[in-house]
Amino acid sequence: MFPASFRPVLDAAERAFEDAAQHLREAGQPVLDINPPGSQGLTAMEERFLQGIQTVQNDGQKEVFHLLADLFPERLMQGYIVTALALISDCMAGIGHWLPRHERKTAGAGALSSLARWKKIHPAEMRVLWPRDIPQAWAGRTLH
Repeated sequence: MFPASFRPVLDAAERAFEDAAQHLREAGQPVLDINPPGSQGLTAMEERFLQGIQTVQNDGQKEVFHLLADLFPERLMQGYIVTALALISDCMAGIGHWLPRHERKTAGAGALSSLARWKKIHPAEMRVLWPRDIPQAWAGRTLH
């Protein structure tokens, strides 16, 4: 899904999740509830992480700390997770996958695959910005 140029960023996100998991193990707390790759459903924690990605993509990085507070009361744990979510958010944005806030109900066509997979959102319920062909009358014209 991601071009090779995103590999360092995704590696950094993976390290942040690994740091969070290590911190939880050392503290004797339950591990992160994350499904293995290829799973068809989402855990409650994964749903919360998607909400975090959506919030980061919509300029709400500080809000993500509040979103995670009931899952991870410790600020250090929140920091690990917010770091990972922000890195994933940047990669998703870099390839055109935006998770708009629900109140906007508008998305680019490229984001529909992300929305359809992770959220219960249907294109019929949203304003979708579909790409359009240039009408023949405008073909070859330039704007001055």
